[in-house]
Amino acid sequence: MTITGDTNTSNNVFSKSGIVVFTPKTASLDTTATTICQGGTVTYTIELDGSATPVTTATYTFKLNGAVVQNIMGTNTMAFGAGATAIANGDKITID
Repeated sequence: MTITGDTNTSNNVFSKSGIVVFTPKTASLDTTATTICQGGTVTYTIELDGSATPVTTATYTFKLNGAVVQNIMGTNTMAFGAGATAIANGDKITID
């Protein structure tokens, strides 16, 4: 909007059509097993809107009991097993 006689055009308001609204995808977590034996390995996959195909520009974050254990662009899977990624009964795997 421009007011007659206004010489400062830097504060004018413009309305444009064709605005694209971004709708974020819904993330969910899938797993290769619902139960594992001690020392076994289970792989988790972050799915976006039900698709296991990773978005190469997205950064997927896996957390074990609230601590980030993987935060990599384009990698939507994480295997938990021995070592630093060992899990135990009652552990919580979450995603961001």
